[in-house]
Amino acid sequence: MRNKSMLILLAATVIAGCAVVKDYADVATRKGLSEEYRKILTLWTREETLFSQFETRLKVTAVYKSPAFRNAYRAELDRLYRGQQMERDVEVPAMSYQSSDSIEFFFYAYTPDREMNDFADARSPWRVFLSSDRDPAIKSQDLHEINARNPFVTELFPFVNPYHGKFYSISFPAPAIKSMQAGAPSGKLLLSFGGIFGTVELTWDKPVF
Repeated sequence: MRNKSMLILLAATVIAGCAVVKDYADVATRKGLSEEYRKILTLWTREETLFSQFETRLKVTAVYKSPAFRNAYRAELDRLYRGQQMERDVEVPAMSYQSSDSIEFFFYAYTPDREMNDFADARSPWRVFLSSDRDPAIKSQDLHEINARNPFVTELFPFVNPYHGKFYSISFPAPAIKSMQAGAPSGKLLLSFGGIFGTVELTWDKPVF
């Protein structure tokens, strides 16, 4: 009888585990995002985790604001909120029109110690650099935090957990990246996050600017 009870408990645990996995995989669908937007978001999103002494020190998920992503983002906002009155006190995460002046990303960062999650602070121990496989690393020209509890953030970026991490926007001067200039062959675009525990690097192959 005891063995039978254990088998029932094990089966229930497995079923529950499968449900959790499925729930996580379907989070974007449950939020009502279109298939088109989900595909584009996935295409331009990268994620890496920095471990030190078997502990998670930093987890970063970043979205490159490519022309394709920008267009999909605007279209999804229009689809979701067309005909509805947006709250005046809620700021939609900025999505400026693409220009030759900057290369931009959204990124979500998690650190075990929330006080260490201070990328936008000039005194932060973390540094973020952009480079290519042909060009040296350059510093950001703008880095600021976006309210992660903003409903537009949690709706359009399902990987953001406002209770665990923070959401940021970052831009770099495009002219400094020669491989991104007109007529230059596209190379790998490398977004690096470094600190006292090490560095994580996100890579986009043959970025389109």
